[in-house]
Amino acid sequence: MPPTVSIGVPSASGSYAASTSSITVSGSASDNVGVTQVTWSNSRGGSGTASGMTSWSATNISLQSGSNVVTVSARDAAGNIGTATISITYNSSGGGRVAGSPVIFFSDLLDGPNTGGEGGQGAYVTIYGAGFGSTRGTSRVSIGGNDALNTGYRVWTDTKIAFQLGSLAQTGQIVVHTSRGDSNGVAFRVRSGSIYFVSTTGSDVPAGGSFAQPWRSVTYAVDHMGKSAIVYVMNGVTQTGVHRNYGAVMPTAGGDSDAWAALVAYPGATATIGSDTGNMGIEFDGNGWSAGTTPPYLRCTSTCEATTLDRIVRPSATTAAAVSSQEDSIPRIRTLIIGSTNELPWRLCSC
Repeated sequence: MPPTVSIGVPSASGSYAASTSSITVSGSASDNVGVTQVTWSNSRGGSGTASGMTSWSATNISLQSGSNVVTVSARDAAGNIGTATISITYNSSGGGRVAGSPVIFFSDLLDGPNTGGEGGQGAYVTIYGAGFGSTRGTSRVSIGGNDALNTGYRVWTDTKIAFQLGSLAQTGQIVVHTSRGDSNGVAFRVRSGSIYFVSTTGSDVPAGGSFAQPWRSVTYAVDHMGKSAIVYVMNGVTQTGVHRNYGAVMPTAGGDSDAWAALVAYPGATATIGSDTGNMGIEFDGNGWSAGTTPPYLRCTSTCEATTLDRIVRPSATTAAAVSSQEDSIPRIRTLIIGSTNELPWRLCSC
């Protein structure tokens, strides 16, 4: 009796539209006497051995433009062979995205570590776009060709996904994979760095800042985070008093053009910085947070909630005066990503 083979990724339907030139196919195999080997072959060329037996995965299968029929074969101890196939259509033109497939507009972070943080599995990244699907189901996100942490999805809606990188993430493109096809890719760089947390249950002590032992205040966090670190602010945290000068938060440590510092609400969390009538929400001091000699000010006028995020990008050096003049049109700040004074000086999300 031959083994039973099933394919679950990239789709269990037997067909899939891909927008990248390589793909991972994975699934399961079972047999009454035991599976001893799982192999794959592509009708357009290429073959190999999958990793695993009852739960197997074949990575980096090269695709040719057009139809690619991938056959997965499982062999048991008696020499019996069972197969399953999936027809993958690769569109090598049109910007790398198949019509009707999901599209990514942008990500909140451009880089971050794949270790440290919650559970040691790296940074949380939120992507925004359309056509992701109202629920995750069998859909997934990959970073540099490897899947995000399977248990690390915190938000999945048709327009937003928040996920944890996981230790297998590597520098490359973030891509959403659904039964309707793959999204376009957005660049992400995996790097080393520190990840910290702020919570209403935390304590502002030098040994704190971890997920298990978070800091209590945003001001303490930005004073102790260090260069190019990421700070996640948990639900219910507020900072309305003056930190320095006129700012409820006035950071001093910044980042580099290839290693951004970030102050981010934890996925799904609500955090407040500043007040409607009081001090400025976030004030920059020019140390890797802004360009120009006069600090720009951004007023936070209301509670920021993760599901109503929008992004404003300054992809090149912007004068402080130009930023400051937009204070009234940027009322609420949720995500702030900091670059150097020479390139990509600041990037922020407002809600």
